[in-house]
Amino acid sequence: MFTINKAQLSYLYHLNLINLILGFKLVVFFHSVTNFELNNISLYYRAISLFLVLLVIFFNGKKIFHIKSKLFIAIVFFWIIMFVKIIYSFYYSSINYPESILKYVFTFFGVLVLPSLSILATPLEKINFKFIIKILFITLIITALLSVFSYDFNNLESRLSKYLKINPIALGYIGANLGLISGFLFFKNKRLIFILTFLLAILLIALSASRGALISLFISLLLSIIFNYNIKLKNKWGYFIGFNVFLIVVLFLSLNYNLAFSERILKLFYNSDESLRQRTVLWLASIKGFLNNPFLGNTFLISLKLKKSIVTYPHNFIFESFYTGGIIGGMLYLYILLDSFKKALKILVNSELGWISLIFIQFIIFGLLSSSIYFFYQFWLFLFLILSVSLFLKENKNNNKFN
Repeated sequence: MFTINKAQLSYLYHLNLINLILGFKLVVFFHSVTNFELNNISLYYRAISLFLVLLVIFFNGKKIFHIKSKLFIAIVFFWIIMFVKIIYSFYYSSINYPESILKYVFTFFGVLVLPSLSILATPLEKINFKFIIKILFITLIITALLSVFSYDFNNLESRLSKYLKINPIALGYIGANLGLISGFLFFKNKRLIFILTFLLAILLIALSASRGALISLFISLLLSIIFNYNIKLKNKWGYFIGFNVFLIVVLFLSLNYNLAFSERILKLFYNSDESLRQRTVLWLASIKGFLNNPFLGNTFLISLKLKKSIVTYPHNFIFESFYTGGIIGGMLYLYILLDSFKKALKILVNSELGWISLIFIQFIIFGLLSSSIYFFYQFWLFLFLILSVSLFLKENKNNNKFN
């Protein structure tokens, strides 16, 4: 029988966790420095990731069966509803889906369910989180620098990096992640490097013109300031005022240099933003779909005709949960969101792992503005990190220190 010693298990746990946390950033970084085809890299990355995930579950999966958590039970029931809806959508609806059912099912289990469970199977007392945040911080900095230096400054109205094949939304949220971690580290250690990396993060968000990334960064940092008991009240006001002044300066510079960011902000005030109009149509369609089928719900994706027929998601976690899962699925998901948010705030206040809470809260905001329950696997990974850390703190009340 295949055996593995404690040191090798520790390496496995760290490698799996780092790989899951970094996620697509690793794919983008490798693509940037090698120029290999992005789809091929993604395929190999997913295969390696699934192999690591299965190893972790194989060696310590029994831990999952001993977990006593209402949140975990709610998640399992919601997952069952999601899976049933995927099958139902293909065999009992008239929607022509862009991918095969096998790909959707594989994504559900291989990208969402199993990686999340591998986090629960990971013994947190064996994890060096200081090492993990260093790796994440360095990777974000390198990716942000590559993105900024490859930006086409001759075309400031563009939202794309000149050489990196990464969409503006993902680019903006890389900036938001870097900004959150920079802010978290700055509140702990007042060092110039964290101010500089925060400025780099804001620059990346501005160049990507991602409004959702800026909003999620602002709200998450505001919560960090409010719930950080180590910051004096007068300093909290100072950080808050300073951050707002800084955002005004960024907006002014964006206007002065005709960045796409300023144009997208102004469109909100002049009610001329096409993407917001389309999103509003999706939200209204999902609400209407729920009201038509409040008990059984609808398909796991929504089909409607805008300029052309599209199959997409409602671009809002809550609307999607009620549209797809009906009243039961929607209420289950509301409970998952609220309970995990409450746990995230407790971790933010009481633990040195507050950076996990900040990124998770950022993902919640992103999900309410733009993303999908089914496709946004990073949300689920950080949800399970929150659940796992919360369970650890509950079981180790007298010793809640991490490595």
